[in-house]
Amino acid sequence: ALIFSHHLKFLRFCERMVDQNLMSDISIDYSFYDTPSDEFKDKGLGSLLPLWKFNYQPMRGMAITGLSWNSRYSDMFAAAFGSHDVTMRHRSGCVCIFSLKCPSHPEKVISCKSGVCCVEFSPYRPHLLAVGLADGSVAVHDVRKAGSSPVAINKNSRLEHNDAVNQVKWLPDNIDGQPNFCSISADCKVIDWILAKTELIPSEVLNLRENELLAEERSIRKTNFTSCGTCISFNPETNDLFLVGNENGLIQKYSNLSTAQYLETYIDHKNVVYNVQWNPHHSRVFLSCSADWTIRIWDHCLKKSVFIFDLLNEVKDVTWAPFSSSLFAAVTNDGKVHVFDILLNRQQPTASYTLSSSKKIVNLTTVQFNTMKPIIMIGDDRGAVICFKLSPNLRSSLKVFQTIEKAKFAALESEKMEKVLKLAKIPEPNEAITSE
Repeated sequence: ALIFSHHLKFLRFCERMVDQNLMSDISIDYSFYDTPSDEFKDKGLGSLLPLWKFNYQPMRGMAITGLSWNSRYSDMFAAAFGSHDVTMRHRSGCVCIFSLKCPSHPEKVISCKSGVCCVEFSPYRPHLLAVGLADGSVAVHDVRKAGSSPVAINKNSRLEHNDAVNQVKWLPDNIDGQPNFCSISADCKVIDWILAKTELIPSEVLNLRENELLAEERSIRKTNFTSCGTCISFNPETNDLFLVGNENGLIQKYSNLSTAQYLETYIDHKNVVYNVQWNPHHSRVFLSCSADWTIRIWDHCLKKSVFIFDLLNEVKDVTWAPFSSSLFAAVTNDGKVHVFDILLNRQQPTASYTLSSSKKIVNLTTVQFNTMKPIIMIGDDRGAVICFKLSPNLRSSLKVFQTIEKAKFAALESEKMEKVLKLAKIPEPNEAITSE
């Protein structure tokens, strides 16, 4: 077995060498090339350079439903294969672990009994990967181990999900030092899972359908209230403050993970909220995107959104850049990826790219910034992941992010966002309208 392991490592090393030789032009672009056109553009305006395209042939035709970068190995990411079509969710899916060092084939393939809806590497234990499936199952995998078997998977109980798991989010270890994460599902439940050796122990955080405030929400929106959960995000400063988005276009704010105390409802979106995300450097600000064609930026102390961007198509995903409090990227259902910097331009994107095909429109599904490198990954509905390099104008904060201490950088970025909020001419948080 030891000899076989050594042979396998040698073959993997050879595979990477062959890959990098065959794609040497892309590798050189990734490492050294920066478009000179940035010098002649207005401040902040840049471009996206397409690099590698990742796919897995057995999953051709399945959508990329989730992407997650590894926090320790910045060249490694996980891609989830599933379907957003309810009629196709019975099909088996998988999670592929890819590396930028070997784009032609995944480093590891994790087969799943049904389509995968979401995936996330733990930022606290980078070898652990949480997976949410279309049949309501959740599982945790150790990517260091061979094979597709999970470390732990949920067992049937009344507390567990009975519909597609739309998002999983890792939380800091509990007081006993055990890993834990939250999941939100189309069955209206938010569940906290504790990984105890080879067992997942569930505890219900929230059931949106049983929430006593539903009667009040009906009067706000004047429509049938379904509350199917679509997304969840935890505040970077305190995990006891979290946001939940749903299919009715509402975003709800709660505090205290153990009791889920309702605080506020944000009602500006008019259709499904696909994603909501707190700003990593400013704890008052969060970002959301919706099927109503808009991206909205919020101060959670205010009931109305601060900035609105209309992209003229469904905005399927949005994410903040880890190296800037004002930079974010979004993808739309008509094959476009947009990068915005609200410090420099509060009306238009600073860079855009359209993925086109001679056969039909490429629908983009998900986007993720790399945690340390000037690249973003885009997933589509055909099972492909495309890597883009940010031009110098789009990554001006990255060098500072990589060189100065985290606390100092966070303070600088928080100050930058405060400047943006003041430019928006919004009232101070203590002047905000409170819930009625």
